[in-house]
Amino acid sequence: MGCHISKVVQPIDYIDLDVTPIEKNINDIQVLLIDESIIILKLMSKLLERKGLKNNIAINPSIALDYINKNWETNKRTFDIIILNVNILKKDKLFIEKVKQFEKNNNTKRHLICCLINKDTNITYNTENINYILFKPLLIDDFMEIVRKHYIIKNV
Repeated sequence: MGCHISKVVQPIDYIDLDVTPIEKNINDIQVLLIDESIIILKLMSKLLERKGLKNNIAINPSIALDYINKNWETNKRTFDIIILNVNILKKDKLFIEKVKQFEKNNNTKRHLICCLINKDTNITYNTENINYILFKPLLIDDFMEIVRKHYIIKNV
């Protein structure tokens, strides 16, 4: 993670968000990481923490949906960004639809969804709801470029 160059690309069916950057403190941006590998989750979590981003980790879609619901019930807010491995979409093809239904049911803002894939992987699952595709190995600077596009970081 970080020793090779990663690229930020948009999926073919990319639907642009209304990108009017929101002003936030870096430590108020919440990220949800979803991957089957606990080692990858821990490494990504540490990288995000070093940049000041709070994050939760989930090893499967059902745990991720529980975190989304609990965060809403407890804090009345959603995760700002969801980063998931493409294998999550293969396991639960309806995961993103479930997230979209959560947003609709709770009248919340749209999550920013990033999908982490290998460079040779073809992604065919719900690409219309994925905002960014990030290639493995992920460079944190590529991800922070996305964060800066959507958030104006206030000085604390």
